Amino acid sequence: MAKDIPELMEAAAARGFTLNFEMIEDDVICRKSGRVYTSETFTLIETLQKDAGTDPGDEATLFLLESENGDRGVLLIGNPAHLSPAERAVLERLDRT
Repeated sequence: MAKDIPELMEAAAARGFTLNFEMIEDDVICRKSGRVYTSETFTLIETLQKDAGTDPGDEATLFLLESENGDRGVLLIGNPAHLSPAERAVLERLDRT
């Protein structure tokens, strides 16, 4: 398991997941390109987790995603308790792919 979040990001980038995705309500956006995706356009390739044990503020899940057009990147989620209902729905759709 990775020691920290930057290590997770480096491991993903080494495997070709170089774009950074963010959730905006029920969509996913790549800030670099400005492209907006729906969660249905992604395949969830893998999840990488960082668990700090006693510090819930240091927990994170990194979703390695590939879009229908071949864009590959990561979606970093911290504590899921802070997600909106729309963001939770996006993660549920990703988990079903």
